[in-house]
Amino acid sequence: MPARHTQKTIASELTLSYRFKLGLFALLGHAVVHGPLLGLVLITAIIWADYAVSAVLNNVVLITLIPILLLLLSASRIRLEKPKGYTLQQNDFPELFALLSDMSQCIHAPKIDQVILTSELDVTVIQTPKLGLWDWSHNTLVVGLELLLILSHRQVNAVLVHKLGHYSRKHHGFNNWIYQSRKHWQQLRNTLDRTHGVAPMLLRHFFNWYLPRFNDYSAAIIQVSEYEADALAAKIVHRDCMAKALVNHRVVGPYIEEIYWSTFFQQADDLPKPPSPWESLRHYLVNDLSMRSNLKRRLQQRLLAQCDTFEADPSLADRLAALNVHAELPDPSMISAAEIWFDSKYRRVIYDFDQMWLEINAKRWEERYEYVKQAKTRLKYLRNFSLVKMTDDALWEKAQLEAELGDKDQAILAYRSYQDRFPDHALAAFHLGRYASAAGSNEVLIQMKKALIQADLVIPACQYACEYLTRNHRKQESYWWQQQAERQLVIDHQADVERSELVDSDQIMAYESDDATQTYLAEKLRETGKITKAWIAQKKVQYYPEYPVLVIVVECNRLLVNEMTLIDQLREALYLGCAFFIISKKGPYQTLVKQIIAMDNRLI
Repeated sequence: MPARHTQKTIASELTLSYRFKLGLFALLGHAVVHGPLLGLVLITAIIWADYAVSAVLNNVVLITLIPILLLLLSASRIRLEKPKGYTLQQNDFPELFALLSDMSQCIHAPKIDQVILTSELDVTVIQTPKLGLWDWSHNTLVVGLELLLILSHRQVNAVLVHKLGHYSRKHHGFNNWIYQSRKHWQQLRNTLDRTHGVAPMLLRHFFNWYLPRFNDYSAAIIQVSEYEADALAAKIVHRDCMAKALVNHRVVGPYIEEIYWSTFFQQADDLPKPPSPWESLRHYLVNDLSMRSNLKRRLQQRLLAQCDTFEADPSLADRLAALNVHAELPDPSMISAAEIWFDSKYRRVIYDFDQMWLEINAKRWEERYEYVKQAKTRLKYLRNFSLVKMTDDALWEKAQLEAELGDKDQAILAYRSYQDRFPDHALAAFHLGRYASAAGSNEVLIQMKKALIQADLVIPACQYACEYLTRNHRKQESYWWQQQAERQLVIDHQADVERSELVDSDQIMAYESDDATQTYLAEKLRETGKITKAWIAQKKVQYYPEYPVLVIVVECNRLLVNEMTLIDQLREALYLGCAFFIISKKGPYQTLVKQIIAMDNRLI
């Protein structure tokens, strides 16, 4: 078993040499981003210092200035926009902003300029520039309402100190600089995907290479930074508050995400209109007694989970051990942080979030209600017939409806009857395996083995089998199932690689398509008004050939159109339900282009 990466073992690996190399690697990112601006300043200084250089050198400097100015002009189009959302105004919540100001001053962190409330289970600080890429002077605190409803006021204070601690100018300067650089580069990389131009393109290629390597190399420092921020929060607030916040965030939060929202939406089966989702969540947290036993079990599972690599945050067990706190499930907060934060405006905030939830989910709720109503009518009708006399389609429909809305025993009977007709039907076997797993029956192994013939069922089938074998202390038998899952993961990865890469030596075949897809593509390409000709073909793939990978060649007026920008815009606009590549007729894939044009499958 790999060694656990506790705080002490990580700290022992952070040698001076490692920090020096990491610092240089971080400076590389800053040099690339700030290089054009620094170059402009340097060249301007040289030009003004005429007496120090020859006329020939001055001419060279002036010529060099032109591309730098063009790069600066292109880079000026990159805008790291401020986060948008439900903004808490300082005039409405003066006590909250006073609290944040006091915290920032206490730990020497930047002042929070804006607070945005989201529905997420998280707290984060986002820094955005006021001047291009070269200033990080606007600080936004993004807080999740879900977290505020779960945690107490003091627990949230501990979380805030932890988050702001990563930006402290007094504590752990080098580690915080690496943490902030890592966040900034990821934020910039996400923005570059939505920005067109020469400078964004160059930066995008650089960060595609740089960011994964920087993240891997800096992961040890990031883990240490998490321990340090925990310790700071324990010192400023209290270690018990930080520990309870960690448990609530790592255990209670995911449980709510997984159980509450799906259970809440199940009410659409019977209610034409939804109740208040956020008020219901608060009631659920305080009053649902069955949740406690489930959470205790999940806490034990979380504590057993180890952080075996530097790719993840420190494990919950290691963070609690570093705080020297015994792991236990906190009692639900009778008064949540949200009620303290919002005070008299609590009801208004909850109402606003209810309305936002309805805007997004009301249609889906109504559709579900109508679907269930019709499905129940259909199921009632199907129950009038004997299973043996049903058509194959009707029998499968009954099995599915019984599983979703009806009786479990009736669903099992229907699936068994369908399996009698089609013994090799993978999905029928998978459903019967699920029921066998719930019943603790060894039949789960028989049925899940039949399900393995369908690629998308392999991993869940292996999970059910492994869980059953583990529960029954048959660990040795589970290794075979693990091997099947690992083999499927390798195949899926190779299939993803096939669908994410295009090289000039790839084999091409004619695209066998329905007319609807080609008509849709032709319309979308014509809508641009910039593409004069287009051809389509299909890349030959080894894995899952039933799911095509399209290659579309476009030709446009190069004098008037930036092809790279146009192709990027098309990639974002097209929805084909499969992987696809768009390449220029004059681009680098000349062997592919010639093959595809020779097939003469023209779109326009």
